[in-house]
Amino acid sequence: MRVLRGSLLLVGAALTACDTPAGPSDLLVASETKAALAVAEALPTLDRMAVRRVPPGDRPAEDIGAHAAPRPSGADSSDPAGAIVWADPSEDPETRLASASAMWLEADSMPEDLARETRERAYALAAPVLADRIEPAFLEEAFADLQAWIDMASPAVDLGAVPELKSTLQEGAQGLELARAAAAAGDTVMSIRATLRSADALRETTPPVVAVRMIRETAARLARAEPERVDPNPDPRDRRAVALARARRLLAGAREAMGEGDPVLAIRHAYYADRLLEDFVE
Repeated sequence: MRVLRGSLLLVGAALTACDTPAGPSDLLVASETKAALAVAEALPTLDRMAVRRVPPGDRPAEDIGAHAAPRPSGADSSDPAGAIVWADPSEDPETRLASASAMWLEADSMPEDLARETRERAYALAAPVLADRIEPAFLEEAFADLQAWIDMASPAVDLGAVPELKSTLQEGAQGLELARAAAAAGDTVMSIRATLRSADALRETTPPVVAVRMIRETAARLARAEPERVDPNPDPRDRRAVALARARRLLAGAREAMGEGDPVLAIRHAYYADRLLEDFVE
């Protein structure tokens, strides 16, 4: 849970810009929260890039797939993963983009290593289509959105937080540097791939993603703590039973908050639920 608590620090300090926060409530309820959530929401992830792209003009059909890499002669067409990486230039661009978006979304339910690999394949499939359909100003806007979140999150990391968080932010920042360099060199496809990669790295530090991960981790910890049915109205003298019952209610509140689109409240509930479990389960 160390990384998730560090994520709470990152989210809270970045959202509120507090120098010496007193606790999670202080971290998460300041007026800057909504503004920070808006910055996080603007990260140019694949789903948002696909929606915000500029439609192609009257280019000939053969030009629209010009950036797509053809499948090499030795590629195994029976391997769905291999088929995804090597986009067929004759395939409808909208179909390729829809497939890439579906892959990207599906990656969220996969184990970490497989998710990263799947996202890379989605970038490879989507980038050539997007490169044909966006203007330079659009890319500059995407770069600005990435930089805005990096600038907001960096002070929290500099407070001495967590190595894993520093690594994630550094990965996002390095991806942005690569994206800018590729754009300056005229390689729009590579620039888009680096932009998508950077956005996904930074997305891991944003409130909605942190909330989902905290809920999942806390739920697993609670399950280890209470293999038996817990009395919703425990004997107040039974510290363990009281803590478990409160943790269950808080976790339910976290899930409800997520369902209502309030990841900040979900983080707060999940954080306190986890704190209640500290004395009873690793």
